[in-house]
Amino acid sequence: MVRELPYPVGQPGFRVREVTLVTTLLDPELYPLEALAELYRQRWQAELHLRDLKTTMNMDVLKCKTVDGVLKEIHVFALVYNLVRVVLQAGARRQHLPIARLSHIDAFRWLASANEGEALPKIVVNPDRPDRVEPRVVKRRPKEYDRMTRPRAELRRQLLEGKAVASGSPSEKRAERKGNERGRGDSRFVSGSRRVITRVCPYSVHQGNKRCHDLLQIC
Repeated sequence: MVRELPYPVGQPGFRVREVTLVTTLLDPELYPLEALAELYRQRWQAELHLRDLKTTMNMDVLKCKTVDGVLKEIHVFALVYNLVRVVLQAGARRQHLPIARLSHIDAFRWLASANEGEALPKIVVNPDRPDRVEPRVVKRRPKEYDRMTRPRAELRRQLLEGKAVASGSPSEKRAERKGNERGRGDSRFVSGSRRVITRVCPYSVHQGNKRCHDLLQIC
């Protein structure tokens, strides 16, 4: 048997509006809904620890290509992460603060640059923001390049041979759309009279965010 405990989330800015908690703790007097909901909310700290591993320590993309290499890489990340946690624990004990308030990236940077026998300095303290909300957006716009879905040697060979990008690729569509926008009011770009085929130039020159293209106009 299990208990199914739905409860609303009324915090402004939170994306989740309702949570249904399923538990084997059946006694409602020993384990009231409010206490279980608070415990479930504290579980979010596990997501922050995973963020420290994947984002702060750059574990989101592993470099090795073999199973043994990937396992070694994960073990090294786990070893370094545990060392950072030891530093955080020592800092929290000395600064009389909860370990969650100390900056993971600050401890990581000190550990990477510290000399043997160097005393641990004060670790940066993060603000206490239990109900912090942030928009789910990226700060930088990704560059308009296709993803590498084929071996680099094959793509390099195609560039040297001067072959066009495959029809219907994202870069071709973007370039064609830009060409149509630039050509509004110009009869050369009027739909139905001329068709614009875009090919990435092997000798493209990058200036800022603009890319040089060959535009082949066919009547």
